Amino acid sequence: MTTRDLTPEERAILEHLTDGDFEGSAAARTQISTARHAGQWSPGDPSFHILTDGVCPRMDVEDGIFLPSDRPVLTESGSPNGGVMLWVRNGRIDDFEYYCYDEVDRRLPTIDQITTWEDPRVLG
Repeated sequence: MTTRDLTPEERAILEHLTDGDFEGSAAARTQISTARHAGQWSPGDPSFHILTDGVCPRMDVEDGIFLPSDRPVLTESGSPNGGVMLWVRNGRIDDFEYYCYDEVDRRLPTIDQITTWEDPRVLG
């Protein structure tokens, strides 16, 4: 498997999604500190696989979406247009997903575009 260093933007998003105090957060941050980009889901797709150092502690969470990381994404004008999330497999962060509701934007969102489900702009 070919891997590469995360870009500053990719790393900032992963750190943002694991910021806070919740179940698995300390292990998640440790894993992110060692994370490497392990390939896009498909050509041109901003979603990507993640490889973390195998000596990092595992998170004691179920496989699937790492729920604290499931966040909506706003357009630059402030309307909801998708979301981001981390996926976990066997206690390790395994993937970063970015999806859009309509036209697929191939650029990663900025930290300012990532919000919470309680944001009034998302609730409408």
